[in-house]
Amino acid sequence: MAIATTEELREASDKLEDVAESQEDAENDLDNLFSSLQKALFIQSEHEIVRRICKDYNINASQAKRNIEVFPPKYQMYEQDIPAVIKTLRKERRSLKGQYRDNMTKSIDSLIEGSFSNNCRL
Repeated sequence: MAIATTEELREASDKLEDVAESQEDAENDLDNLFSSLQKALFIQSEHEIVRRICKDYNINASQAKRNIEVFPPKYQMYEQDIPAVIKTLRKERRSLKGQYRDNMTKSIDSLIEGSFSNNCRL
């Protein structure tokens, strides 16, 4: 069993410090990226958009709605409305067993309880 010399210990310590610094830099970069994405990507309801347009351009709500090209008629995922997606997921869940079935159930419940709960009638 060989004992490390002080020089080898210093080199190892320097390498560990470099690794720790690079890991900290990577974490900071990820945090900055996440915060910039949160600021850039936000979801607004139709009401919030109309209210903001009314305030910015000093017009009433009906004029603002006419100036907005297209509001989505329904919430959609994968070119299907949410109730159809939930129905498909429930059919797929029937073929699963054990932990996979439990995970699918939780996913379906979170989709229902999410922001679509007011618009979803199953």
